[in-house]
Amino acid sequence: MLNRTPLHTDVFSSFSWSANIVGKKKWFFIAPEESEKLKQFYKEKIPKRVSVISKEAGIHIIEVIQNEGEIIFVPSGWMHEVINLEDTISINHNWFNACNLNIVWNDLRKALRETEHELDDIRSLIDPLEFQHECQKVLKANYGMDYTQFVDILEKVITRIVSTSVSSGSKFYDYHEMFVITSLLKESSFLHEMRLVSGLESRVNTLHSTLTYFSQSKTKDGYTNNNFIK
Repeated sequence: MLNRTPLHTDVFSSFSWSANIVGKKKWFFIAPEESEKLKQFYKEKIPKRVSVISKEAGIHIIEVIQNEGEIIFVPSGWMHEVINLEDTISINHNWFNACNLNIVWNDLRKALRETEHELDDIRSLIDPLEFQHECQKVLKANYGMDYTQFVDILEKVITRIVSTSVSSGSKFYDYHEMFVITSLLKESSFLHEMRLVSGLESRVNTLHSTLTYFSQSKTKDGYTNNNFIK
């Protein structure tokens, strides 16, 4: 019997790559827009195997054979199933960065909405802050990350940008990260979500102030970072 990884999207809507050291695999990919069609057709009960997906669903499926010594990149939000066609050894890595940060955030926010819906029966029994506290605990247990941990990650990235820039100078990707993070931090919808958890809005405002001050104090190729961050 062939070993397989069921149809899924990667954790946190992260990027991933898989390097085949030994063996051969068959990959099936479904793009995010096709995944939405799949969810609508199956009413959220998506099959675990591509082979049982009805042709009536009208889903475009991409098939790829991965041989020994080849690496496959999986973009954010792409569903995929993997079948080991023979004994295999592979190295896999998941990550997210400024390029897919907004996708990761939107999926985390969606996961919280689903958690709130699941716990709706107790909403009227406790005060709003306590209800949200319980939702965050369940979110962390089921999804693997809560709002506090997301802000922790942003804080570590900002600290790295500031500290490495002081010691070795700013790189272009630092400016890209700063632009993406700052844009997120000042979004009204993001700030509204941060108010759901005690202390997070204050932390986010501090992070935004740190990036704003940093951008105003540095220059790049004759122009200020304010051209990137406002």
